[in-house]
Amino acid sequence: MNEMGIYSNHEYSSWKFNRNVLIKCVTLPKFLKEIVIELQEQFKELENYWNDIESAKSDSVKSDSNNQKSNFKNDSSTTNSTKKVRNEDKIIDISKWIKCFTLDIFLQSITREKSFSMANYYNQIMKDDEENKLKGIEPILDKNDLFVSKFKNSLWLLNQFNFKLIGLPNFFKKFFLVYKLYYRKYFDDYWWFHESLLRIVRARRLEISNSPKEQDLKADMLTCLINSGLKTDDGRSTTDEEIVFMMKDYLSEGIGTISNTFSYIIYYICKYPTIKYRMIEEIDSLYNNQNDTFTYFILAKLYYCEAVIKEVSRIHSVYPLISRISNEKDNIGGYTWDNGQMFCINLHAIHNHKYNWNNPEEFDPERFLYLEEKKAEEKELNEKDYIGNSFVRKNINIKDPLFSFGIGLRSCPAKNLAMIILKTMVVMFLRKYDVILMDKNSELQINYNNMLNNCEELKVKIRPRHNNNNNQ
Repeated sequence: MNEMGIYSNHEYSSWKFNRNVLIKCVTLPKFLKEIVIELQEQFKELENYWNDIESAKSDSVKSDSNNQKSNFKNDSSTTNSTKKVRNEDKIIDISKWIKCFTLDIFLQSITREKSFSMANYYNQIMKDDEENKLKGIEPILDKNDLFVSKFKNSLWLLNQFNFKLIGLPNFFKKFFLVYKLYYRKYFDDYWWFHESLLRIVRARRLEISNSPKEQDLKADMLTCLINSGLKTDDGRSTTDEEIVFMMKDYLSEGIGTISNTFSYIIYYICKYPTIKYRMIEEIDSLYNNQNDTFTYFILAKLYYCEAVIKEVSRIHSVYPLISRISNEKDNIGGYTWDNGQMFCINLHAIHNHKYNWNNPEEFDPERFLYLEEKKAEEKELNEKDYIGNSFVRKNINIKDPLFSFGIGLRSCPAKNLAMIILKTMVVMFLRKYDVILMDKNSELQINYNNMLNNCEELKVKIRPRHNNNNNQ
């Protein structure tokens, strides 16, 4: 596992080759166009689930109201109470829905296969309501639920292996067999999921080879990986195994990062409604019709929304720690470290230290808006002191290091894709809904597990904006 893919690959030539192939895929305009459209289509499905749940609740309230009316015909307060309940805001756990939404879109964008995670979660919520549950698709849901559970167990094992086993001294690694026996189920699930992806890759490669050359193929991730890896500068093509590992990297690193970051965004803009309404104003200035489909090109104009996303990533990193392994003997901090030594970098400390940031404890998206406005000017004035990416600016007077997507060559190759997805999700949500925390004094419910800050629960009230006067 340590010489394949990108994330856990310690063999430089293989890592470089795979990284270059993946970058070609995630920067392909056709792929970016299609994933933005797919996100919007899937958001409509998410809205349908929310509406169906609300409709079921309303029917239940209406039924209870009719029963009460038959017994208390002269009680006018019953009608008023019923009206109030029927018009109340939708109450949802946004963190759970967004995790299902993200899993669905990532699996669909890479394999064209639906995971039906939102459908499964909907049925869980409606488990006591046989009339409104999704029916007739139980075999499909069960099949895909099995696929998703195998994927989650594979991800869990991979994180255990990377962050716990690799960092152990050689003496303990001799007992790897014991470790493997203890977690046998997870190893079995890992290889089951691996073989399933391998079959999908081989079937897609055969489909592509049998397609007419003039046929315009759909730009899903898997098709892009196969086509981008057919002819490379290294003079070789990607193997099926390499593609499988890149697919797993894309899924494992993308789903948790995107879903949790979006939950954090919702939390912080609810805490700071002035910021939320400024984001809404920016979105409305670009999209007058809530039902219009938009393209990824227009997302570049969302300067303030992007600043908010960056500030959320700074103040509450999804990955507060990242690891690096030295490839040669070196002296750091007065100590000599051998080749192969693992280091952990505290991103949370870097992102919240007063040496790096002015007033780091304040939630202030303006700091990144300033960076965007000054970026071109600073590059022209002092090329040497400017680091040319959208997340880091450096000059003599101030340093603003944001490393949400990692540091250096090992930084996430899909960071621009991640920003496009997050912007799209923000636009889809805020142009149609206003959102309020159920408990304005609540803190984020975070479970730190396997290097990931996972948002366990975030209950909010959402209301259609066309019925809202922005008064809370």
